[in-house]
Amino acid sequence: MEKHDALIDGEKWLIEGGYLQTGKDRIQRADLVILLDFPLPVCFFRVVKRTFQDLGRLKADGPVGCPGRFNFSLLVRTLKYKYRHRRLGDFIRKNLPGTGKMVTIRSDNDIERLLSEIA
Repeated sequence: MEKHDALIDGEKWLIEGGYLQTGKDRIQRADLVILLDFPLPVCFFRVVKRTFQDLGRLKADGPVGCPGRFNFSLLVRTLKYKYRHRRLGDFIRKNLPGTGKMVTIRSDNDIERLLSEIA
């Protein structure tokens, strides 16, 4: 937590993840919060596609010496994500300061639009 607190005390930082244990502090200090909220079929398809593409292969961004494998619990977590993200969106809106901005990304076009705005 000490490293986390030092990071968010800085002027510029970027953190990925929806960990609610430390989320309130981050959200209250954020200028921009980006919530990824892709449709469930899109997420599920992409997880299944990536799972089978990487099956048995070593990935450059994966753990050293660990080939891709089928992970049933990841599929279950993907199916449950809409409920978790609804709670996360409510949590962000409740804790975001008046000067902060929340952007919800629901499509690849939303990503492109956001990147063109902040570039």
